[in-house]
Amino acid sequence: MSRKFYGVYILIGFYKTCGNHSWITIDKILHSYGYSTSDRKTSVFSDVITVLRVMVENEMIEIESNLSKVRTDTGIEIKTNNSVFDTSKNFTVVTIEQFKAILSLSNKVNKENILLVYLYVKSYIISRKTDIPNPFDYPEAFYKSTDKIVKDLGMSKSTVNKCLQMLTSGKPPLLIKKEMGFSHSEKDKSVKKLPNIYVLNKSGYETEIAWAKEKLLNMTRGNFILANTE
Repeated sequence: MSRKFYGVYILIGFYKTCGNHSWITIDKILHSYGYSTSDRKTSVFSDVITVLRVMVENEMIEIESNLSKVRTDTGIEIKTNNSVFDTSKNFTVVTIEQFKAILSLSNKVNKENILLVYLYVKSYIISRKTDIPNPFDYPEAFYKSTDKIVKDLGMSKSTVNKCLQMLTSGKPPLLIKKEMGFSHSEKDKSVKKLPNIYVLNKSGYETEIAWAKEKLLNMTRGNFILANTE
């Protein structure tokens, strides 16, 4: 599935009326990602049309327009099947404010990639139940390696690092990063870099970082930390 699926999905929801109708143009989608309308004959335009067709096939939406004749400025009336379109099962929820924040970031990095990395990180940050025992065992944080993101998303390490840098340097940033140090094996003297910790930028994030740090260090039991773990 095209990476544009997520952006198209969010924009349809954003423009949806109090009922289940939404009006959108390919122009709006292209501009959101920083593309020019001159991209109509490129794969960018085709990708958006494909996403809409897939949504129709999966009964998420209904479209009366003939998508083969749609232009970038054509108003497309979309009727959403709310029982399918609005489901939160197996979906990572992104608010329109968060989406707008991503779209406002520099065009030096592809917005689709930034959105995808953000969705990936956020999908691992599970909201903890308020009455859960030992909440410190369930930090709302992401602390998997960059290599794991690269493998799962099929992006280059450079692209992933740039996306994470953008997500942690916005004003305000969507994610807060805690850089971890290195674990040193007392057995073979090998050195391994620990993954950084990422949390959502919200009240109480300092506690989540502290709990995630403790959990991460416990996972490296038998090693000691060389740097950057204060």
